[in-house]
Amino acid sequence: MRETLLTEHQRRHLQVRFSGLLAEAEDLREWAGGLSAAEHRWANDLAAQLEHLEHSLQAAAVRLGLEVDRSEPSPERHVASWASIWWASILDCRPKALRGYGVVGADLERELGPVVDEIAATLIRVGSLVRA
Repeated sequence: MRETLLTEHQRRHLQVRFSGLLAEAEDLREWAGGLSAAEHRWANDLAAQLEHLEHSLQAAAVRLGLEVDRSEPSPERHVASWASIWWASILDCRPKALRGYGVVGADLERELGPVVDEIAATLIRVGSLVRA
């Protein structure tokens, strides 16, 4: 893929996400490698899948012309990335999203909705602190 297809902001966004995922996949693969395969039958499969993920990320980065590395992100990028990831995840806890798991009563919706909205707003504020 030609580099001109990505704006500079798109490129940075992808590089940060790919680099972070690569670093965490490598860490998790190393951790899984230390598990006893006898106790955790899935450990070897997990390590193999994480290695596959690492190769896929690196190959995609090459195709997209991204500089992906395992170096630690700046503290600002680390916090912003963490807040963004968890903001997206917490939205899956909204009452409407929980309907996929069963009936959500009016009481739960009244109690949970504001809590999730407050957590999401706090995560946005956390991310904004380091972007300013």
